[in-house]
Amino acid sequence: MKTITIITSILLFLFAPVDETKTIEATYDGYEDGTYYFTDSNDDLFEFQQVEKAVLKEFDLMSNTFENKKFKVTYKTVEEEVDDEEYTSYVITALTLIKE
Repeated sequence: MKTITIITSILLFLFAPVDETKTIEATYDGYEDGTYYFTDSNDDLFEFQQVEKAVLKEFDLMSNTFENKKFKVTYKTVEEEVDDEEYTSYVITALTLIKE
């Protein structure tokens, strides 16, 4: 019985989805239709569907206050399955305002 439990635990660990965390420097472009938009120095557009509550307490991203401000954006990638289809969403986990 212990062997089965150990093997099951190892398999769950190996095949569990891993949330990958990344950090970028980007300018906040605004919020529209449930998405937060940022653009980096290479003009690459980043779209975030979610922001952790602690971040929103510090930065009201739905207002115009932080538009065109540069941030260090830390985010994680979350893989989800909805109706047998795989989706990737991006969640902001931390923001640091870069003072220029």
